[in-house]
Amino acid sequence: LATAIDRLAQGQSPARDLAPLRPAAAFAVTTRRGATTLDAAGYTRYDGLAGAVASVDPAKLAEAYRTIEPRLSEAWTRLGHQGSVREAVVRAAAVVASTPDPPAEIALVRRVSGYGYADPALEALPPAQKHLLRMGPANVARVKQAASGFAAALAAR
Repeated sequence: LATAIDRLAQGQSPARDLAPLRPAAAFAVTTRRGATTLDAAGYTRYDGLAGAVASVDPAKLAEAYRTIEPRLSEAWTRLGHQGSVREAVVRAAAVVASTPDPPAEIALVRRVSGYGYADPALEALPPAQKHLLRMGPANVARVKQAASGFAAALAAR
């Protein structure tokens, strides 16, 4: 968890640290008239994860965080970090909450190792935000709201 927080706070994707949460369905694209886009039907592969994240009460999550914070701080220090793990958690939540709202259709370009975003503004985003965009507009909105709510609940006390 400390490593995932560290990656996310830096804008990196924590996907490899959270592999058990990876959707079972494969990444899907659609190609029409030579244009490749994210397949909107593929967004559903994230419905369960986004629903689970959105279902957690932010105040209760902040309370649970406060309970584990001492152990998380120990892990944070063992990873060689000097600053507070809470500051990193707040930065991580901000990375998620500041992810731009994805357009209804996201154009892709083929790269040597997969796909990139055709829109230079989307391609310039940090990896964590680019990964979130794959969840689709509705799921991104749910996850962003949960991150904002958690950050507010954590700051409230």
